[in-house]
Amino acid sequence: MIKDRNSRIAFNTIALYIRTFIVMVISFITARVMLQQLGVDDYGLNNLISGVVTMFNFLNMSMGTAVQRFYNVEEAKEGGESAKKIFGSAMLIHIAISAVTLILLEVFAIFFLHRLNIPEERMNVAQWVFQFTSVNLILGIITVPPFAYLRAKEEFSKLAVLDIAEAFCRLGILYLLYVSPVDKLWTLAFLTFVVTVLYNLVVWLMANNLYREVTKPYVYYEKQLFLKMLSFSLLLLFSIASSMVYWQGLVMMINIFFGVAINAAYGIGNQIKTAVDRFLANFKQSIVPQLMESQAAGNDERLYKLIYAATKITFVLSLLIAVPVIFETDFILKVWLKTPPEFTTRFVQLGFAISVLNSFSFFVIQAIQATGRVAGHSIMTSFSYILLLGVVYLMLRSGYNFYTTMYVSIVLAGVDILITLFYAKRTFSFRVMEFVVKVMLQSVLFCAIMVGCFVLLNRFMDEGWLRLCVNLVLSGLLSLSSLYLLMNKDERGVVLGYMSKIKAKIIH
Repeated sequence: MIKDRNSRIAFNTIALYIRTFIVMVISFITARVMLQQLGVDDYGLNNLISGVVTMFNFLNMSMGTAVQRFYNVEEAKEGGESAKKIFGSAMLIHIAISAVTLILLEVFAIFFLHRLNIPEERMNVAQWVFQFTSVNLILGIITVPPFAYLRAKEEFSKLAVLDIAEAFCRLGILYLLYVSPVDKLWTLAFLTFVVTVLYNLVVWLMANNLYREVTKPYVYYEKQLFLKMLSFSLLLLFSIASSMVYWQGLVMMINIFFGVAINAAYGIGNQIKTAVDRFLANFKQSIVPQLMESQAAGNDERLYKLIYAATKITFVLSLLIAVPVIFETDFILKVWLKTPPEFTTRFVQLGFAISVLNSFSFFVIQAIQATGRVAGHSIMTSFSYILLLGVVYLMLRSGYNFYTTMYVSIVLAGVDILITLFYAKRTFSFRVMEFVVKVMLQSVLFCAIMVGCFVLLNRFMDEGWLRLCVNLVLSGLLSLSSLYLLMNKDERGVVLGYMSKIKAKIIH
């Protein structure tokens, strides 16, 4: 059974990384072609409207996490709620959320859309784009219950294939956009709507084909279960909304105090950070269901082993990308953008530092969520987001430079680690000192060794393709050395087992 689980994880990991690579390449291609076909004004208008609608997506994000948690945790408990009841309650909640979201979106369309400084001659098309994008969001909300169940059942490889197919469909949109005789912005919005409908339909068909006894569409109401799921979701919603306010607030403050040039540098740095976070998310997604099941089953030893090993692996994966890119940021930006905006280099480097620090808290947070006791953690993390956003504002008003936004964000990542460890101790008696010594301190020591090697190498080589290639090879070798420098025998066995499974899947 364990071998089958490890083999499945290995296959899922391969599929997720293939998906990430393909989707990333296609997204870079589509962004460039869309800019050429739509022109600067319509491209900006499309991004503006999509951004407004996406702001409402935090409702969807919190519910997706909540539903998956209940699938994994409640089913693992003896006498826990059946998956079918959880699915029915989730459907009822999501129907209500979709209705509320639709009302909010339509109110925005009626009273606020015209205030977004949209040219009068494009307002009619903007209304169409807004409506198409709104329906896309509503469809995504309704599809959360079956999608979350597929994730809880670790059907990541099938979902990865679906994501790749969607990416190629969006690539096909570019050709239709090129030959379309009607307004290109309207055409883009309509074709994106069609692809979204097909994607969500396939998710439903996939879930019904694999788990029809659970995911057959129906609603179920039981007051205790409904309130338990709703309260858990609202607490997560509060935390996610605060995070969105913080990061969007930084963008607005940079724009207010320093203008669009600095905002462009920040945007590029954030785009690269997001790409790295997505890379790391592939591994994280495959571990979360096991972690939640272990917590629910009361298997503390397995829970700790998963948290320790997964945290170390995530940390090493982040260093694998972050360290060579940090040392070669200038060269990479010149090759990619030719003339990158001034100050971009530092934004990229500081963004990587945040991603590395976030490795320490992610899996501990998942364990806290598995307990269902998330109120204290959600409130404190939300408070820290709002408090430090205010600190940023006061510092910028006092004359501090734009890098302050990133320095404070690094402090925020550190604060998040402290809050997470404190509440992990309170919620499930997490062995904090053991985690600090065996995971965090050892990881920091390994990072220092890795950085030292790069400092020595870069002192004896000039910037260029050769040094970049050598740095990448060195990063790979040092990452492999973490098996012996950072991980204990059990953790090393887990990693080597996954690697052998991945190798076997690739060969066959």
